[in-house]
Amino acid sequence: MDVNSIRLLQEWPLFDNTIVRHSFVPYMRDYEVLVKAPERTREGKPLGTVSLYRFLFSHCPAISVETGLPAATWQVSHSDEFCDLAAWEAAGSPEGFVWGVGSMEAYPGARLVTDSILAREWSNKLGTSFHEVRIETNVHRLAIIFERLDVTQCAVDDPDTGNSRPIEPTTIGPPDA
Repeated sequence: MDVNSIRLLQEWPLFDNTIVRHSFVPYMRDYEVLVKAPERTREGKPLGTVSLYRFLFSHCPAISVETGLPAATWQVSHSDEFCDLAAWEAAGSPEGFVWGVGSMEAYPGARLVTDSILAREWSNKLGTSFHEVRIETNVHRLAIIFERLDVTQCAVDDPDTGNSRPIEPTTIGPPDA
């Protein structure tokens, strides 16, 4: 795994930023995590604009997703009104977790598991090098076994409207060779 991808996993933007979606891509081999984060200068200073970044974990033979919320929070957030922000507000904003916000905070964020037993097992089974990343958020904990990571910037928010506009994807984390 290249040094830049390791840095991106451990620091920015998979640290203390907003994950707006995570799922298998349509062909079901690779797993993507979409992150909204402030753009930064080369020195790491925020520029004031927000971009959408795609973390594409390729060749994923094992993925687990587990809740990061306690059972008591699930119990009070169980009804469907929590799945829609407007319905939750119309219900008087009851206590609980509002699923309808449509995002989760990557905190404490991503960590590469340097001595992963699962990654080693898959490496031995398939004869190629696999890695494990764990991503912890306020909603879910993910564990992803993958061969390669590609990171691209794929949209920029308009500061006046807040709407995202797609851009030509720009690679910010080169894949392994």
